[in-house]
Amino acid sequence: MFYSVLDTIRRHLNIWSSMNVCDQLTETLLNVHRVLGSRDRRSRAALDLLLEVDQRYSFSADTRQEIRGAYEAVTKV
Repeated sequence: MFYSVLDTIRRHLNIWSSMNVCDQLTETLLNVHRVLGSRDRRSRAALDLLLEVDQRYSFSADTRQEIRGAYEAVTKV
């Protein structure tokens, strides 16, 4: 079910953007990663989606740095 939710978010990014909820979505996905920790495969899926959202909608420099740092930590595990 987790992956289905991520797929739904991914498919409807334009809608989320038009509703101005990408910041909330980003924070929620970052919290998911924090809760799951870097050893959970689902955490990597959430980070993959965050990187995709960043390519489309550009995060702040601080958020981008946090996501990239988390992604690097996950890929080293």
